[in-house]
Amino acid sequence: MWSPKESPLLYNAIKDFVDRCLVQDLSLMWPTQAVWTADHLGQITQRFVVAAEADDRTFALKLEEQFGPLPPNCWKLLADAFYVYVLPSTQLKNKYEFIRSFVGNHIPDFPVQKGRYPNRAIAAKGCTFRWSRRPSLNWRSI
Repeated sequence: MWSPKESPLLYNAIKDFVDRCLVQDLSLMWPTQAVWTADHLGQITQRFVVAAEADDRTFALKLEEQFGPLPPNCWKLLADAFYVYVLPSTQLKNKYEFIRSFVGNHIPDFPVQKGRYPNRAIAAKGCTFRWSRRPSLNWRSI
């Protein structure tokens, strides 16, 4: 069973997300700004959920159209949500650049990665370690 000791960076980042964003309405990437407010979430819900567009365009194009008129703090909320979404990814080499590619044009003060939250895959080491301890899960032993 997974425990916080196996992936402390992941656990701490998720704990910070709950404490800062969901409890205090503050941002992960802009720690002094209240972006997780009911007003911002309502605007996002209206444009992104209620007015969802089901067509063949790419996610990026639909996102740009739906989020386009929203204020920068809604884009910051989206950046935080993207960060939490990609946090355990072992495929993304630069999480901040991935997020910036979606929201950077709408957020003039996009932060430089400072090390508080990892920019690299943080779940990979834990999985590798666990697999190496259980030969039955190690594909090289098959």
